[in-house]
Amino acid sequence: MPNTRSKTIKTRDPLPEHFDSLEEAAEFWDTHDSGDYEEYFKDVECKFDIKKRTYLISSGRHTL
Repeated sequence: MPNTRSKTIKTRDPLPEHFDSLEEAAEFWDTHDSGDYEEYFKDVECKFDIKKRTYLISSGRHTL
């Protein structure tokens, strides 16, 4: 039985070499899916120093 489902070939815009502004980059990524450009991803190593914060909020006579 032959496959009757149509195969859709997704075309995409080329990834610009660089953006002239943050606004231009934001406009591009607002209208494009980063998942379509996975071959441009690079693994990076990151270290985080996450510290717990406590906030005291005064509400009249009581501190929350």
